[in-house]
Amino acid sequence: MSMFGGDVFKVKEKIRKKIWNCLARNDLAIYPRPCRGRIPAFRGILYATTRLTRLSVFKDSQYVFSSIDHPLALFRAEVLRRGKVLVTSSPGLRNGLLIVRPENVRGGLSRRPLSFRALLRWGELVRSKSDLAKLGGVEIGFVAISSLAVTSNGARLGDGRGLGDFEFAVLRELKLLRRDSVVATLVHDEQFVEEIPMELHDVPVDFIATPSRLIKVEQKYPKPLGLIRDKITVDFLDRMPFLRVFISFSP
Repeated sequence: MSMFGGDVFKVKEKIRKKIWNCLARNDLAIYPRPCRGRIPAFRGILYATTRLTRLSVFKDSQYVFSSIDHPLALFRAEVLRRGKVLVTSSPGLRNGLLIVRPENVRGGLSRRPLSFRALLRWGELVRSKSDLAKLGGVEIGFVAISSLAVTSNGARLGDGRGLGDFEFAVLRELKLLRRDSVVATLVHDEQFVEEIPMELHDVPVDFIATPSRLIKVEQKYPKPLGLIRDKITVDFLDRMPFLRVFISFSP
């Protein structure tokens, strides 16, 4: 899969530093600031969000997943405003997933960002095997994940914690994704790079929205089929106990 051999980690870190420096130097990051170590919301994010929500595959999807990162806060609000069921992750996946049904949203929705704390008032947490019944009937057709860097052929890079990849793998393991589901992301135009090394667990994207354009990826990488067990350590399970729903691991 990768052309970078044993230097993949170093290459990825170099790309991350380049993008964080670019966002800071050009005053493109909105929140959080400073943005190093995170995936920030960026200037023009409303335009990028609008491009995602104009996609026919988004309009046709009754169930939508969104990462909980800052760049997708406006997108999450739009999902519920359109009467769709939102599935999202808790911060760091520490408390599993959250499902928010539009009929449970009270007080109306404006076009303002929705944080996890706000969503928690209306949603149901799914953090143990006994909670999985809450996901009955869910078939996600549209997946939105955050990216720190992307290429025009669909490779993406997160902030280094691997959460976006784990989220997608969890959705696969729970059989929540439709066979024709697509993955989309939104970034600033300055977050494009020439090449990103892709490993087996890395999630590529089908659509990339920026403030100025929408890219439909033609040359696609294969998507992960689920959790890669040998990538999961005791430390991961301690930080993300929700993964124990799928994996028994004794130190």
